[in-house]
Amino acid sequence: MRPNEAEITTSNGYFRTPDICEIELNKTYHAAMVYDGTTLKFYRNGFLMSQTAATGNLFQNNWQTRIGW
Repeated sequence: MRPNEAEITTSNGYFRTPDICEIELNKTYHAAMVYDGTTLKFYRNGFLMSQTAATGNLFQNNWQTRIGW
């Protein structure tokens, strides 16, 4: 997940929501993504900003997750 998009990889491939407007520097945002098996949705500050059709089982690994790296 990035400030302007969400990305996942499933058993059916790689999916990415369309880019949206840029963030403002020095401002706090809440970003979230939801995947329900048919759609990947990207929310910012509680508003649905973009979505894309996506299917398949989520691809999982043992990689370390980093925020703000």
